[in-house]
Amino acid sequence: MPTIQQLLKQACEDHGGVSFRNDYSGRGMYGKTCVGIAGDNGDIYSVIAQVIKDSKDSDDFESVVDTLLVQGNEDSMGMGTIIYWMSLDPIEEENIHIELHDAELED
Repeated sequence: MPTIQQLLKQACEDHGGVSFRNDYSGRGMYGKTCVGIAGDNGDIYSVIAQVIKDSKDSDDFESVVDTLLVQGNEDSMGMGTIIYWMSLDPIEEENIHIELHDAELED
């Protein structure tokens, strides 16, 4: 199964109204980066719902739900919002395409 980060990235690409951030550093993170998604609240939660739905048959389902719904933090970004997860490390850029492509082949 793809990682939560990969699922979030793919869901953002599929949705179109939400941008995937692979380098977000929120309040109190002191320069450490993590994964986040930015956009309007309704669109962000549609992406989160899609990732949860896509994970429903996974052995890690409860962990996915806990991570996305309990561990997230939110910051206001002008007219939008970002939800970020300090527990989700950024995806290594060179592996993003390869891992997503491999995950698509498994389906």
